Amino acid sequence: MSIAYSPDGHFIACGGIDGIVCIFDLATGKLLHTLEGHAMPIRSLTFSPDSQLLTTCSDDSSIKIYDVQHANLIGTLSGHGSYVLCVDFCPDNTHFATSSSDRKIKIWDAGMRRCVHTFADHSDQVWGVAYNDGGSKLVSVSDDKSIVVLRLSDFEVLFFPCDAICIGFFCTYTKIIECLPTVYSPLLSVQYLPACTDLL
Repeated sequence: MSIAYSPDGHFIACGGIDGIVCIFDLATGKLLHTLEGHAMPIRSLTFSPDSQLLTTCSDDSSIKIYDVQHANLIGTLSGHGSYVLCVDFCPDNTHFATSSSDRKIKIWDAGMRRCVHTFADHSDQVWGVAYNDGGSKLVSVSDDKSIVVLRLSDFEVLFFPCDAICIGFFCTYTKIIECLPTVYSPLLSVQYLPACTDLL
Protein backbone atom coordinates (compact mmCIF):
# COMPACT_ATOMS: atom_id res chain seq x y z
CA MET A 1 0.00 0.00 0.00
CA SER A 2 2.97 2.36 0.42
CA ILE A 3 6.57 2.73 -0.69
CA ALA A 4 9.54 5.02 0.01
CA TYR A 5 13.13 5.52 -1.15
CA SER A 6 15.78 6.26 1.46
CA PRO A 7 17.42 9.66 0.81
CA ASP A 8 20.88 8.05 0.72
CA GLY A 9 19.71 5.85 -2.17
CA HIS A 10 20.48 2.55 -0.44
CA PHE A 11 17.04 1.22 0.50
CA ILE A 12 13.43 0.88 -0.54
CA ALA A 13 10.75 0.31 2.09
CA CYS A 14 7.31 -1.12 1.33
CA GLY A 15 4.31 -1.17 3.64
CA GLY A 16 1.74 -3.90 3.24
CA ILE A 17 -1.92 -4.47 3.84
CA ASP A 18 -0.85 -7.06 6.43
CA GLY A 19 0.85 -4.38 8.55
CA ILE A 20 4.37 -5.60 7.71
CA VAL A 21 7.20 -3.43 6.39
CA CYS A 22 9.83 -4.86 4.05
CA ILE A 23 13.17 -3.10 3.49
CA PHE A 24 15.15 -3.98 0.36
CA ASP A 25 18.79 -3.30 -0.54
CA LEU A 26 18.78 -1.39 -3.83
CA ALA A 27 22.25 -2.57 -4.82
CA THR A 28 21.46 -6.28 -4.53
CA GLY A 29 17.66 -6.31 -4.78
CA LYS A 30 17.57 -8.52 -1.69
CA LEU A 31 15.16 -8.30 1.22
CA LEU A 32 17.13 -7.04 4.22
CA HIS A 33 14.55 -6.66 6.96
CA THR A 34 10.96 -7.55 7.71
CA LEU A 35 9.49 -5.24 10.34
CA GLU A 36 6.40 -6.13 12.31
CA GLY A 37 4.43 -4.00 14.70
CA HIS A 38 1.30 -2.68 13.01
CA ALA A 39 -1.95 -4.58 13.42
CA MET A 40 -3.61 -3.15 10.29
CA PRO A 41 -2.61 -1.91 6.80
CA ILE A 42 0.23 0.60 6.50
CA ARG A 43 -1.02 3.69 4.73
CA SER A 44 2.24 5.62 4.45
CA LEU A 45 5.92 5.47 5.37
CA THR A 46 8.92 7.76 5.08
CA PHE A 47 12.63 7.70 5.83
CA SER A 48 14.26 10.42 7.89
CA PRO A 49 16.48 12.72 5.81
CA ASP A 50 19.60 11.01 7.21
CA SER A 51 18.11 7.58 6.28
CA GLN A 52 18.61 6.32 9.84
CA LEU A 53 14.94 6.11 10.79
CA LEU A 54 11.80 4.82 9.09
CA THR A 55 8.45 6.21 10.22
CA THR A 56 5.23 4.38 9.39
CA CYS A 57 1.52 5.02 9.94
CA SER A 58 -1.42 2.68 9.82
CA ASP A 59 -5.13 2.04 10.01
CA ASP A 60 -4.46 0.88 13.58
CA SER A 61 -4.20 4.62 14.49
CA SER A 62 -0.54 4.36 15.50
CA ILE A 63 2.76 5.72 14.21
CA LYS A 64 5.90 3.60 14.54
CA ILE A 65 9.56 4.55 14.32
CA TYR A 66 12.14 1.96 13.31
CA ASP A 67 15.95 2.00 13.42
CA VAL A 68 16.80 1.13 9.82
CA GLN A 69 20.29 -0.26 10.41
CA HIS A 70 19.33 -2.60 13.24
CA ALA A 71 15.72 -3.21 12.18
CA ASN A 72 14.48 -2.36 15.67
CA LEU A 73 11.19 -0.76 16.66
CA ILE A 74 12.28 2.20 18.77
CA GLY A 75 8.98 4.00 19.27
CA THR A 76 5.21 3.73 19.01
CA LEU A 77 3.23 6.96 19.04
CA SER A 78 -0.48 7.43 19.57
CA GLY A 79 -2.74 10.44 19.57
CA HIS A 80 -4.87 10.25 16.45
CA GLY A 81 -8.45 9.12 16.90
CA SER A 82 -8.72 7.15 13.66
CA TYR A 83 -6.73 5.81 10.70
CA VAL A 84 -3.39 7.60 10.21
CA LEU A 85 -3.23 8.21 6.47
CA CYS A 86 0.06 9.98 5.74
CA VAL A 87 3.44 10.74 7.30
CA ASP A 88 6.21 13.05 6.08
CA PHE A 89 9.59 13.88 7.64
CA CYS A 90 10.78 17.47 7.93
CA PRO A 91 13.98 18.11 5.93
CA ASP A 92 15.75 19.31 9.11
CA ASN A 93 15.50 15.75 10.52
CA THR A 94 13.94 16.93 13.80
CA HIS A 95 10.19 16.65 13.21
CA PHE A 96 7.64 14.77 11.17
CA ALA A 97 3.97 15.33 10.40
CA THR A 98 1.02 12.94 10.24
CA SER A 99 -2.52 13.29 8.95
CA SER A 100 -5.56 11.23 9.80
CA SER A 101 -9.17 10.32 9.23
CA ASP A 102 -9.84 12.16 12.48
CA ARG A 103 -9.41 15.39 10.40
CA LYS A 104 -6.29 16.41 12.32
CA ILE A 105 -2.65 17.01 11.46
CA LYS A 106 -0.03 16.43 14.14
CA ILE A 107 3.58 17.61 14.32
CA TRP A 108 5.88 15.24 16.23
CA ASP A 109 9.31 15.80 17.73
CA ALA A 110 11.38 12.94 16.33
CA GLY A 111 13.88 12.90 19.19
CA MET A 112 11.43 13.25 22.08
CA ARG A 113 8.83 11.15 20.23
CA ARG A 114 5.93 13.30 21.31
CA CYS A 115 3.34 15.51 19.66
CA VAL A 116 4.25 19.19 19.77
CA HIS A 117 1.30 20.67 17.89
CA THR A 118 -2.08 19.64 16.49
CA PHE A 119 -3.88 21.37 13.63
CA ALA A 120 -7.64 20.89 13.30
CA ASP A 121 -8.41 23.04 10.27
CA HIS A 122 -9.94 20.49 7.90
CA SER A 123 -13.59 19.44 8.04
CA ASP A 124 -13.00 15.92 6.68
CA GLN A 125 -10.28 13.27 6.69
CA VAL A 126 -6.81 14.50 5.72
CA TRP A 127 -5.22 12.27 3.09
CA GLY A 128 -1.87 13.93 2.52
CA VAL A 129 0.77 16.15 4.11
CA ALA A 130 4.09 17.36 2.68
CA TYR A 131 6.86 19.69 3.86
CA ASN A 132 8.44 22.25 1.59
CA ASP A 133 12.14 21.89 0.84
CA GLY A 134 13.22 24.13 3.71
CA GLY A 135 10.86 22.63 6.27
CA SER A 136 9.25 25.98 7.04
CA LYS A 137 5.82 25.15 5.63
CA LEU A 138 3.53 22.14 5.54
CA VAL A 139 0.75 21.59 3.02
CA SER A 140 -2.23 19.25 3.46
CA VAL A 141 -5.13 17.99 1.34
CA SER A 142 -8.42 16.54 2.41
CA ASP A 143 -11.76 15.02 1.48
CA ASP A 144 -13.16 18.48 2.23
CA LYS A 145 -11.70 19.55 -1.17
CA SER A 146 -9.36 22.12 0.37
CA ILE A 147 -5.62 22.69 0.41
CA VAL A 148 -4.25 24.09 3.67
CA VAL A 149 -0.79 25.61 3.89
CA LEU A 150 0.67 25.86 7.39
CA ARG A 151 3.55 28.19 8.25
CA LEU A 152 5.31 26.34 11.02
CA SER A 153 7.21 29.23 12.58
CA ASP A 154 4.02 30.75 13.98
CA PHE A 155 1.44 28.09 13.01
CA GLU A 156 -0.36 30.50 10.72
CA VAL A 157 -2.89 28.77 8.50
CA LEU A 158 -3.63 29.74 4.89
CA PHE A 159 -6.69 28.16 3.29
CA PHE A 160 -7.30 27.34 -0.35
CA PRO A 161 -10.88 26.08 -0.66
CA CYS A 162 -11.02 24.16 -3.90
CA ASP A 163 -14.07 23.65 -6.08
CA ALA A 164 -11.68 21.99 -8.51
CA ILE A 165 -8.43 20.08 -8.43
CA CYS A 166 -5.63 22.62 -8.78
CA ILE A 167 -2.47 21.88 -10.69
CA GLY A 168 -0.22 24.24 -8.73
CA PHE A 169 0.11 27.28 -6.52
CA PHE A 170 2.76 29.96 -6.62
CA CYS A 171 4.83 29.73 -3.42
CA THR A 172 3.87 33.20 -2.18
CA TYR A 173 0.33 31.79 -2.09
CA THR A 174 -1.05 34.73 -4.03
CA LYS A 175 -1.66 33.15 -7.40
CA ILE A 176 -3.26 29.95 -8.64
CA ILE A 177 -1.16 28.75 -11.56
CA GLU A 178 -3.72 26.46 -13.16
CA CYS A 179 -6.97 24.76 -12.22
CA LEU A 180 -9.06 22.07 -13.83
CA PRO A 181 -12.53 23.58 -13.53
CA THR A 182 -14.33 20.47 -14.75
CA VAL A 183 -12.99 18.17 -12.00
CA TYR A 184 -14.77 18.16 -8.66
CA SER A 185 -13.38 15.71 -6.18
CA PRO A 186 -11.80 15.28 -2.75
CA LEU A 187 -8.04 15.85 -2.79
CA LEU A 188 -6.03 12.74 -1.94
CA SER A 189 -2.33 13.58 -2.30
CA VAL A 190 0.05 16.52 -2.39
CA GLN A 191 3.75 17.13 -3.02
CA TYR A 192 6.00 20.18 -3.04
CA LEU A 193 8.27 20.59 -6.05
CA PRO A 194 11.92 20.43 -4.92
CA ALA A 195 12.64 24.03 -5.85
CA CYS A 196 9.69 25.09 -3.68
CA THR A 197 8.21 27.34 -6.30
CA ASP A 198 5.07 25.29 -6.68
CA LEU A 199 3.13 22.55 -4.98
CA LEU A 200 1.12 19.81 -6.67
